[in-house]
Amino acid sequence: GLAEQSQLDDAQRRVSQLLGRFQRAGIYREIISAERRLHELPYDLIQDGEPARRIIDLLYYKEGHWTLIDFKTDYAADIESLEKLLHETDYQAQVLRYAEAVTALLGQRPAAKLCFLSVNRQVMLRTVEPPPLSE
Repeated sequence: GLAEQSQLDDAQRRVSQLLGRFQRAGIYREIISAERRLHELPYDLIQDGEPARRIIDLLYYKEGHWTLIDFKTDYAADIESLEKLLHETDYQAQVLRYAEAVTALLGQRPAAKLCFLSVNRQVMLRTVEPPPLSE
């Protein structure tokens, strides 16, 4: 959908900023030191009785544990804006569905994280936990 050169230039500038910011973040060093990394990992599974065909941004294995990361490029000016964004989107439910799929396919529950690349121009990780089981 980008047709004009100015749009392409702006998109390239923004991507470069996000990638540079990510490469300076601690999570980047953890990811590149992982024993195994799977990027853009597709899966097909029945979830909640419905067929689900999805793509996981990143799944990596380090020190005996899997971690799943879903990257988000939304801008949030501060933590309050991020909390509002999380409330207004299904991002947390989405990453939990991915974690359920990994658990079903690998037999091990991964840590599930959202990685926001632009919270006050910083990278911010949010661990997403499944809701507690009702008694």
